[in-house]
Amino acid sequence: MEYREKLKKIKAFAFDVDGVYSSFMITLPGGEMLRTMDSKDGLITRLALNAGFKIAIITLGDSESVKARFNRFGITDDYYDSSVITTNSKLTALEMFAKKHGLEFDEIMYGGDDLPDIECLKKAGLGVCPADAVEEVRTVADYVSTRKGGQAFVREVIESVVKTHNVKYF
Repeated sequence: MEYREKLKKIKAFAFDVDGVYSSFMITLPGGEMLRTMDSKDGLITRLALNAGFKIAIITLGDSESVKARFNRFGITDDYYDSSVITTNSKLTALEMFAKKHGLEFDEIMYGGDDLPDIECLKKAGLGVCPADAVEEVRTVADYVSTRKGGQAFVREVIESVVKTHNVKYF
């Protein structure tokens, strides 16, 4: 099925954080990583939630600052728990998200950039990645953006769905 046709089925989004919402990280002496995120990605996340789309965060980056950022947007589907997510499988979290909201996998867009995201990219109805994703991810993604992670990539892919559905979100 073509990318534009897949957009029509999407009712929910699931995203990794590092390399998707954020561009790069710097480790601080206390062990917390400093992430840089684009405010455009934050705004579209909040607007999509307000328009009724479901959004999950599925990440191995378990940090209080990341949790706080996404909780401010109203995201309640956040999967940081290492008992659910392992480096080998984020798929369990994606399955939990789908089941919780009664979603079919073809109704979910998944955005990821690195090897732990591959299973979710393949399982989701629409797998998307930023331009600077690793080669293995770019190979399996349905759509590879021209934008890099942390540079309004999330804005681009969410807007593509919202506009396809003709949803008034602002």
